[in-house]
Amino acid sequence: MQKLIKIYFWQVISLISGFATMFMVTPYLASNQNYFGIYTFVVSLNLFLSYADFGFLSAGMKFASEAYARKDRNDEINILGFVFFILCLVFCLFGMLILFFSYNPGYVLKGLTKPEDLKLAKDLFLVFVLSLPVLIAQRALQIIFNIRLYDYLYQRVFSLLNLFKILSVFYFFKNGEYNIVEFYLFTQLITLFSIVIGCFIARTEFKYDFLALLKAVKFNIVIYKKTKGLAFNSLFVTISWIIYYELDALIIGKFVGLKEVAIFNICMSVMTLSRSLYGILYNPFTAKFNHFIGKKEINKLGLAYEKILIIGLPLSVIPTTILILTMKSFIFSWVGAEYSNAVPIIAIMFASYYYTFLSNPTGIAMVALENIKSLYISSALLPIIYWLGILLTFKYFGLWSFGFFKFIAFSISAVLYFYYSKKMFRVNWRLFFNRNIVPAILTVVLLYLVNLMFNKYLPETKGKVDLLRFVGITLGYGIVSLMFYWSFSKDFQRVSKEMYKSLFKSRLLKQ
Repeated sequence: MQKLIKIYFWQVISLISGFATMFMVTPYLASNQNYFGIYTFVVSLNLFLSYADFGFLSAGMKFASEAYARKDRNDEINILGFVFFILCLVFCLFGMLILFFSYNPGYVLKGLTKPEDLKLAKDLFLVFVLSLPVLIAQRALQIIFNIRLYDYLYQRVFSLLNLFKILSVFYFFKNGEYNIVEFYLFTQLITLFSIVIGCFIARTEFKYDFLALLKAVKFNIVIYKKTKGLAFNSLFVTISWIIYYELDALIIGKFVGLKEVAIFNICMSVMTLSRSLYGILYNPFTAKFNHFIGKKEINKLGLAYEKILIIGLPLSVIPTTILILTMKSFIFSWVGAEYSNAVPIIAIMFASYYYTFLSNPTGIAMVALENIKSLYISSALLPIIYWLGILLTFKYFGLWSFGFFKFIAFSISAVLYFYYSKKMFRVNWRLFFNRNIVPAILTVVLLYLVNLMFNKYLPETKGKVDLLRFVGITLGYGIVSLMFYWSFSKDFQRVSKEMYKSLFKSRLLKQ
């Protein structure tokens, strides 16, 4: 538990720096919608690389975590070496494709009629290709820390270096200049520097043998046979997730236009940041669940799963409700009224996060227990409902269809997650409803009433002071509603007290 508390602490710090980065940087980038559309299109390619491993990355992490739990360093290195071999192979193929687009950006971006837009697209694609080795190294380092539940050591470095990204905005966008290519290149150099520091930490703290890891980067038939079952399932899940979550900007950029990409990117920026927030809560349990499996401690896995449901429910419901109620003020104070069309899209998309408390831990448990058939079904359902709905309604509702069917698809998926949860664990759902979901419903009603009283104080103009005022008011909403929920949910009181005790047993600022 102490390691988890440390991870939470430093990931919260990292998230705060991430919030600051997005809030400070995005308004500068969004000042030119065409350039911002091109930039966000190129950056969105990073999301594809998050999944470009044919499923072997997640499978490798699972088995490497189990090897670490057994203290089998040799098996761990062999597994990771094979995974990184697959990763390097895929990145090379993807890099050649992007290099082609750098010379022919018109193939994937609609509306590049101005010479300056064309040049910007070419330059950004080229920087992206050059940064691919950096992305591979970053992925490798994150896995090494993650399977040991020492993510917080790397998060310290990441949080500090985020400050340089923020400060660089005032250099690259000063006096009306718009040096977006130079800014993008600088962010990649900052990432490279964080990797160097991370390698030093891993070598010092874990005595990690990077030379042995490099020698292990090759095809290994034994590891392939061991991981292929879960890997191919993960590949299917990955493809489904890409179709559901990552194709939007590409489709809009190709068939609609750059301004629409910019508007939709504001929506996705908020969604991506929220996913990062929930990653803080749930990501550490990916390794922890695998540790339980490696040690054959299934009962502990079930107890941990139930605690995550309890602690995750208010952390899903309260922030989601607050942002839905105050979305207009948030968008106007952050990027301005010209992005008003994004407000209803984000609001309906954001409602899908009501189910995070159930979907995230259940998905992690399904992977840990290798519940492959269930993963196939739940993964296939999302993109089918999503894109079918868009195809049928886009000509009537435009971009709003993307937001609405994001919510509909995830709502139906949540029903499946509930069913799988009942099959895997003996959670008393009737008791859980009375002790946790009823207080959550009451909290939503409270937030609605609070917002009726105080929404007149929310800002509706763009500016740093206005954004800070928005954050202050909504933070007040959050504190009041969390206190209200805490007073009604005995389960939440119990689990939060356990975490509070662990917090004071742990020296957060030390290793």
